[in-house]
Amino acid sequence: INIDCGASESYLDSDKVKLWAGDKGFTTTGKSFGNSLKNPLNTLRFFPLSNIPVTKSRKTLVRTLFFYGNYDDRSSAPSFDVVYDGKHRETVQFTNTPQLNNRVIFISEVIYSPASEDISVCLIRTSKSDVPFISSIEVYGLDADMYDGIGPDEGLLRRKLVLYGFKNIKRDTFGRLWFPLEPNEPVLKTSASSIDITGVPNKPPANVMAKALSQDIITLSTKTLPLAGSQIYLALYFSEPKSLGRTMKRSFNVFLDDKQLNSVPIVPVFGKATEFVTRDIVATSKSQVFFRSTSDSTLPPIVNAMELYSISKGVGGDYGGGGQSGDDPDDDRNKGRNKKTKPKPNEDARLKFEAAKQAATATHQGKPKSKLPVILGASLGSAFASISSVFVAIFCKRSQNAKSQSNTEPATSTGSAAEAGVEPLVGEQLASDSKPPRK
Repeated sequence: INIDCGASESYLDSDKVKLWAGDKGFTTTGKSFGNSLKNPLNTLRFFPLSNIPVTKSRKTLVRTLFFYGNYDDRSSAPSFDVVYDGKHRETVQFTNTPQLNNRVIFISEVIYSPASEDISVCLIRTSKSDVPFISSIEVYGLDADMYDGIGPDEGLLRRKLVLYGFKNIKRDTFGRLWFPLEPNEPVLKTSASSIDITGVPNKPPANVMAKALSQDIITLSTKTLPLAGSQIYLALYFSEPKSLGRTMKRSFNVFLDDKQLNSVPIVPVFGKATEFVTRDIVATSKSQVFFRSTSDSTLPPIVNAMELYSISKGVGGDYGGGGQSGDDPDDDRNKGRNKKTKPKPNEDARLKFEAAKQAATATHQGKPKSKLPVILGASLGSAFASISSVFVAIFCKRSQNAKSQSNTEPATSTGSAAEAGVEPLVGEQLASDSKPPRK
């Protein structure tokens, strides 16, 4: 059986030997797309999870959450890819500890500027034995001056958002989730009555700036990055926690491994936030960010919060990988499910394909066309529907600017900073967050 995905008609190849059937009769979902290649590669069918309304060209944060929870009784969390708007792709990869995977979530986030007034989230099956799933989707509009310099085809894939000295996750008015790190080193609390974030483009929440990590040499790990390295976007936030006397000075420089990132020493201001951003530098999972005092500084470096992203160039289009989307009747992951429909036998599929073959042959001989078969086996649409029925959407949080559905992945050990994707089970904190995100 030869199916030309995305094609609407059946046809014989140029040698008049091989029959290609259009896929209209074999699926009830997805969208077709054409390109300049020769058939059967001149069309494809893609399967957006949803069309989510957004503001065109406005910087937007899209978050997907994946909570496995052993919903299929296999104790084997799947691995698959999630693609945002056909451009920005990330692998959902759980830990190697089955028991841990039942209690943790995987968080995927991207910040980018949509090219249209709706966006899509696609789940890509990369292994025949792994079935994609999703727990929730959240979408937030950001201010125009935030994350300045992101190109129209670029996106920031979240690796780490950290605040120091706190015990709970903080969600700010833009929907960003800041995960706490309680270091062994001293944490300084601000004596300022409030923190002014005016003029700070990325607008870190004032309450995140209330505490700072301080020590002679601060080292921040970047182990959430790939070993081979990737271009990063790094944002660091500082606020002097106390009013300094005339003889006191806090001044330091920022290094990535052996390279100094800043051209002018960083001097935090009391009661006011300071932002340092660098991008397009290459870092690996073994890279480290260092803070070192200048020679005239009398106080050690501090840092209040950090954002680390990988830069996605928005290439997209390469949706390869083994397996297929939807339910596989031979996949034992499906055992024990209450399916609404059963796939038809292969013989039935072959009979329908023969009908299409006769129609195409008749067309080639100048005879009227017959209609293609209506259904072949289980449609991809019903497959996604049956998968959706087992989603545990415990993280869905609705707001006027956040549209929730479902999606999941794993976590880190307690007491450590939030690593890329892998987080402790924080459903209660997310669900009970009483402060609504900004519209």
